[in-house]
Amino acid sequence: MSESFRIEGNMLVSGDEKCHNCNGTGKAQETVHIICAKCGGTGNGPRGGKNGCKSCYGSGKKWTKTDTIVDCDRCKGAGKYPATHTSSLPEGMYRGLPMKVYRQNRDITFNESLLGIGCVHSTVDYGNAWDNLSDEELVEKERESTHWVQACKISRKTDADGVFELCDHVGIFVNRGGYSVRPVYASEIPGAQIALERSYDEGMAVGMKIAAEGGNGTIGGAFHS
Repeated sequence: MSESFRIEGNMLVSGDEKCHNCNGTGKAQETVHIICAKCGGTGNGPRGGKNGCKSCYGSGKKWTKTDTIVDCDRCKGAGKYPATHTSSLPEGMYRGLPMKVYRQNRDITFNESLLGIGCVHSTVDYGNAWDNLSDEELVEKERESTHWVQACKISRKTDADGVFELCDHVGIFVNRGGYSVRPVYASEIPGAQIALERSYDEGMAVGMKIAAEGGNGTIGGAFHS
């Protein structure tokens, strides 16, 4: 995680990094395509093999730089660009997020049991959380046991400039077979995705049918069409 990673308001914002293409100047030599002299633009090798030219790697063209100075194409003249983060959140940030327990009297879903798509993580505990843990105990357990969380699990990209929306809170969705931990955004109904997920038994039946027909039964069985 870059040291420039920061939180501003309710937004998870990646900081700026120096553009390595122009070394932070914002300017670079113009780069243009020219016809490959080795193959004459055909892309073929010396014996006529298709896309066999080793000089242009079969494209028939090569990049070359001119003496003209233009804005750097990578950073558009800014000399910097937003950093990209795909690693874990800074230590302690996840634990500090608001957390809320939602108890739902239902079976565990196929997705919760096997895939965890859209979840920070999911747990199959055969009813232990449902029967034996209070809301306060579940929240405490989540804060203490989850140490490493990817930024993409609790945020989503909102534009091309690297700005991420942080979830409003972390939802712990408890069912009779376990629980799933999911990001809840201010603009969404908590657990809306769960309504699209098949129960474990239904998902297994549908998934096996899809697999028998040559499809991806795991993904196909998880969600309603």
